[in-house]
Amino acid sequence: MDLNELRTRKEKIDVYLAEQGWDVTNRASVILEVDTKQSDFLAHSYKTVAETLKNDLESKYVDYLLLDSLGAPLAIVEAKRTSKDPLIGQKQAEQYADDIKQQTGRDVFIFLSNGYEIWFWDRERYPLRLVKGFYAQKDLERLRFQIQKIDPHRRPLKEHRERQARA
Repeated sequence: MDLNELRTRKEKIDVYLAEQGWDVTNRASVILEVDTKQSDFLAHSYKTVAETLKNDLESKYVDYLLLDSLGAPLAIVEAKRTSKDPLIGQKQAEQYADDIKQQTGRDVFIFLSNGYEIWFWDRERYPLRLVKGFYAQKDLERLRFQIQKIDPHRRPLKEHRERQARA
């Protein structure tokens, strides 16, 4: 059955997020349709489509912003309708993540989903990979902590690949 993006989010993605403890009705952990151009991510001032749609400033809306236990950006979810390949949202999600990183200096994890497939991307360390489900907040926080503890001065994967390509 082909579900449009809104139904995919409500009937599939919201359910899968809830299985991992993400409450899409609780703005302390999940915010829907966040404007990555007009939000202040350092101040944890997240503006949604309802707040910015009618102004003349540039806007880009990430479907889900998943927050850490302190209210800072931890991951984003880019949703597509069930009949679409979720990977078509990769570039779009990357732009949202870049907007967040530009303000915070920290990359966020990326999930791409069409309700049937869930892809996870840790841009600094690994290529996209198909996963069985979303990760819980504590798991993403642990992963972020491990990344920082392993080598806080480590060159990101993207930069490493660019350097190899130039050589």
